Amino acid sequence: MRGSKGYANLIAYLYSNEYNDSLKTVKKTKHFSDWLSDIKDAKTKAIIAQHIVRLENGLGDVKAVGGGVRELRIDVGPGWRVYFIEVEGYVIVLLVGGNKSTQAADIKKARQMVNDLKKSAAEKTVAKPTKQ
Repeated sequence: MRGSKGYANLIAYLYSNEYNDSLKTVKKTKHFSDWLSDIKDAKTKAIIAQHIVRLENGLGDVKAVGGGVRELRIDVGPGWRVYFIEVEGYVIVLLVGGNKSTQAADIKKARQMVNDLKKSAAEKTVAKPTKQ
């Protein structure tokens, strides 16, 4: 689905005019930021942050879970998970986080968020009529 119209609109909506060919750009949804903020253990937050930095460089234990969503697996504690999409190969959008025990619900939420983001991007990139 990399070349689909939904992703083309999404990339136009999310990506700034700057280009950095050595790293991927990471965007966080509010939902993801709230989840990360709720984690009280500083060491756990640091480990998750370290894995996200690796993800920027194209590294990590990642698998596709359907609907364009990928799962970053962090085998620490309860088995932390970060769900994201990669847009056009250079923008990573962190959608939601969780652990092994909330995996099914988190994947469902991430897929819904992708659909919502595509819809929002399509609405925002619709050309407005010009005044003549």
